[in-house]
Amino acid sequence: MSLLPILVALAPCAHAFASRALTAAVDGVCRNGDCGCGPPWAAPWCNDQNSVIQGWCSESEAHCDLCANTDWCSDASSPPPPPSAPPPPYAPSMCTCGAGTSKNDSGECVANCGAGTVEIPASEFTLHVGTAADGRQLLFATLRALAAIDMDAVEKAVIDSLKEAGVIVTAAQITLLDLGNGMIKVTILQDGAGPTAEMVTEAAEEPIFLETMEKDLGTPVDFAAAIDLWCSDEAAALVTYGPISSWNVRAISDMSNLFANKATCNPDIGAWDMSSVTDTSSMFAGARAFNQDINSWDMSSVTRTDFMFSGATSFNQLIDSWDMSSNMNTAYMFSNAEAFDQPINSWDMSSVMRTDNMFSGALSFNKPLNSWTMSSVTNTEYMFSGAAAFDQPIDSWDMSSNTDAAYMFQLAASFDQPLDSWDMRNVRFTTRMLFSAASFDQDISDWDLTSNTRCTEMFLDAASNSCTISSSCKAISC
Repeated sequence: MSLLPILVALAPCAHAFASRALTAAVDGVCRNGDCGCGPPWAAPWCNDQNSVIQGWCSESEAHCDLCANTDWCSDASSPPPPPSAPPPPYAPSMCTCGAGTSKNDSGECVANCGAGTVEIPASEFTLHVGTAADGRQLLFATLRALAAIDMDAVEKAVIDSLKEAGVIVTAAQITLLDLGNGMIKVTILQDGAGPTAEMVTEAAEEPIFLETMEKDLGTPVDFAAAIDLWCSDEAAALVTYGPISSWNVRAISDMSNLFANKATCNPDIGAWDMSSVTDTSSMFAGARAFNQDINSWDMSSVTRTDFMFSGATSFNQLIDSWDMSSNMNTAYMFSNAEAFDQPINSWDMSSVMRTDNMFSGALSFNKPLNSWTMSSVTNTEYMFSGAAAFDQPIDSWDMSSNTDAAYMFQLAASFDQPLDSWDMRNVRFTTRMLFSAASFDQDISDWDLTSNTRCTEMFLDAASNSCTISSSCKAISC
C-alpha cells in the first residue's frame, strides 16, 4: 500500500454547452428545476436556454420524474435524445457561472476552453497515513502525529511535491481542512488550462512526490519505534518527538501490544485522542509500572480489549467512563492485574462475546458487576479463577448464550453469592467450575444442564459446599 493514497475528484475541462437551435419534441422535455427558469440559483443560465437536461433523464417523462431537481415540461423545446444507460440521479452543481463559463450537459459550471482563467470545480484529494509493506504504521512527523499539524508546512509540501511531479499549483489555489482520523483534505481551485484529474493522479504516484513530501514534512515516523525510544530513553524521545502526552495519535487505529512487556514504562498518555482506535488488545500486557489516568479516553470504536491490562500489576485507575458499546472481546483483560479494584459496573457489555479469564488472578478486584448485560457472552471459562477477593452478586446476568463455564470460579476463595437464577441450558462445559471455591455454599440444583457434557471435579475441594453432580453431568443435587 502506498504511503500517501490520494483520492481525486476533478472535473476536466469541457466544452461549454452553447445555446443551440432546438427542434420540437413529441411530448415535452426534461428541464432542470421547474418549467420555466426554475429555482433562483438556476436563473443565470436558464435564461440562456441551458436548462434542458440531456441524456437518460430526457428520454421520457417517467425518466425525468426519477431525476433530482427536474420537471417534465410540455414546451416542446427539444427532442428526446437517443437511448442510453441510466446514469446516477442528476444533481446539478449549486453554483452561478462567472465570466468565461457556462453549464455543460450535466448542469456543471465549466470553463469555455480557451476563454482564459476562470474558476471551475475544484480538485480535491486527501493526504493520510498509510501502512508500509511490513505492516508498520507510518506518520509524517509534522503532517500527522507526534506534533501539532503545521498547515503552512503542509501547504508548502503540497505545492513543492506536485511541482516536482510536474503539476503547478499556487498557494492561492489551495485550501486545507484537517478531517481528523489521520486525514487532511486538500482542495485545489484550478483554471481552464489547469491539470486534469489524470495529471494529478499520475503526479501523486510519482516517487518524487513522496520524496518531496518527506523532505518538506520530515521522514516518516515509525510509531512503534517512537514508543520503544520513549520507554528506553525518554530524554532522547523528548528531543526527537516532543512530550508523549501531546503526541497526535488520531491516525492510529491499532494500538495492540503498544506497551507490552515494557515493564518500567509509565507514560502520561491520558490526553491521547483515541477516537480512531479499534484494537487495544495487549496494549499494557506486562507493563508492570503503568498506572496513569486514562479515564477520558474515547473507546467508542474499540472492538478488542483482550489482554489489555494482563500482568499490569500496578494499574489501579478509574476507567468507568469508557464507552464499551463496540467491544466484543474482554478475555484476559485484567488477568493477573493484581492491584486493579475500580468500579466498572457502568460499562455497556451488550456486544461482548468473550469474558473468559477476564479477572483470572485479579487478586484485589471486588467491585459490583450486576448491571452488566451478558446476553451475548458465549464463554466465561476461568472468568474469576483465582480472583481471591471477588464476592459480588451476579445472579442478574443473562447466561442463556453461554456455552463454556469451566473453571469459572476455580480458586475464587471468597465467592459465595446466589447463582440459582442463571439460565444454564446451553452450557456444555462445567469442568472444575467451583474447584477450591472454599466459601461457596449456594444451592444451584435447579440449573438446567441439558447440554452439559463435561463436569469433571466441578465441586472438588469446594469445602463449604455439599452439592454433587451426576455422572451424566445433567443434574445437580445439593
